[in-house]
Amino acid sequence: MEQNGIGEAAIRLVPDGGVWRVFRGAWVGVPTGNDRIYSRVTDDFCTFRNRTLHNDHGVFGHACNCSVVRLPDGSWPLGVTAYPDTNGLNKPAMFAGANGVDWDGAGPRQAAMTDLVEMRKDDGKLRMLCSDYQRWGSIWRSTQKEGCRFVRDGVSLAARRMVNDVKLFRTGGKKRYPMVLHANGDRLWYSLSTDGMTFEPEKQMATNNGPEDRHMVAIGWVTDGKALFGYLFGAGAVPSLDRHRIFARWLQKRVVFVPTGGHQPVGETRASGLDGARIPAPAARTRG
Repeated sequence: MEQNGIGEAAIRLVPDGGVWRVFRGAWVGVPTGNDRIYSRVTDDFCTFRNRTLHNDHGVFGHACNCSVVRLPDGSWPLGVTAYPDTNGLNKPAMFAGANGVDWDGAGPRQAAMTDLVEMRKDDGKLRMLCSDYQRWGSIWRSTQKEGCRFVRDGVSLAARRMVNDVKLFRTGGKKRYPMVLHANGDRLWYSLSTDGMTFEPEKQMATNNGPEDRHMVAIGWVTDGKALFGYLFGAGAVPSLDRHRIFARWLQKRVVFVPTGGHQPVGETRASGLDGARIPAPAARTRG
């Protein structure tokens, strides 16, 4: 997939008129490792184009862990984590977007203290799930009341992981919410819910394929809202978070190529985008 020589944190994918917008927190082409929010466009998940800087870290050291949704009214609310606040903590922030390119009409938006989400213990339009580092081991859900004001609902899952993405599916008249989690290690987990509030204990979903994806630090579902095609994840060979690439895994039928002439079947295929596969050709034989 894509390699930028950067850190990757929280990948979000949004279908948009026949293409996919891939949002992520990273640092690209800058002398310091301060996270910002970027996106690229792809239609096949093999080539990416139009790298765009959407949100700069502004008064913070980092703006990262993005979450982007496109609402029925055409708006694109963008959520990030901003670090540090005045108390040295990592806090959620939110921006209003009209077109998936500019947020608050300011082009690359400079994050400010006034963008931090206001949490009150007091059902809204948006839901937010996040890990609380002050009470590590619990993933909390909150509901938007208005603007940057959210009300905390309670604990959705007891897990020592970082939640990265949650989607809603409707099947057979029932709702299903798949959640995906990571722990900056060599594996990924998922959890399911039927109400979006209480999630089942997490289960292991995948492990790394080799040293190149040993440190998994970001993941996002690939879905059009009807089908789940797979997921993209950011990972690297070193734990320093500065030489990551974006990898993909797809829900496909396994392809087994059975050649003639006594060759062994070839089943070790690699996906090429969400609907293609690469099959290694058997070594050629010569007669003599």
